[in-house]
Formats: sequence, structure tokens, C-alpha cells
Amino acid sequence: MHTKFFCYFISRYHVPDSFLRDGLDNTLVVFEEQGGNPFQVKIATVTIAKACAKAYEGHELELACKENQVISEIRFASFGVPEGECGSFKKGHCESSDTLSIVKRVTNLF
Repeated sequence: MHTKFFCYFISRYHVPDSFLRDGLDNTLVVFEEQGGNPFQVKIATVTIAKACAKAYEGHELELACKENQVISEIRFASFGVPEGECGSFKKGHCESSDTLSIVKRVTNLF
């Protein structure tokens, strides 16, 4: 009888913001189980930016990121007449209530 063992090496980990305590010390503990050198671990921080854009009916809107970056969330989408400014948009009059869920579904950002 032969048994196959598979080893998977993960080169990047993501620590969600919800795990961090703002304004307090945060300790990251790395356990290296495959004989590597934990002193070679590099910590990278990412600045999350916001982007706002308008596309009028009949026109397309394309959003893109720099290399190795992704769009992780869409917080607001409107097919109507939104009110407010970038970062604080609100639904206005003549709105579709399904816009945000449709945009998330077609972009695979559930």
C-alpha cells in the first residue's frame, strides 16, 4: 500500500482588519513547520484606497488596479440619481433597489 503526502506552501497570508486592534499593540506569531526560516518573513502593509466614478446610461465604466492588487468590495452602486459625494453617496430619487446586489453578482464580489 502506498500513501501519498502532499505539502502545500502558502506564500502570502492576509490578516483581516477585524483581527487588528486600532491604537493598540498587535503581535503576529509565525509558526514555520516545514523547516523554513521565520526570520525571512516579510510583512507588507496595504493602504486601502477608495475610488468613485460615474458612468451614465449607455456607457461603460472600467475600474482597474495596479499589479498584484484587487478590488475587494463595492459599497455603493446606483442606477438612478444618487445624492452626496464620493465616500458618502446615498440613494436619491428614481432609484433601483437591486443595483448594488446586481453589480456585486456580475463582478463576483458577494
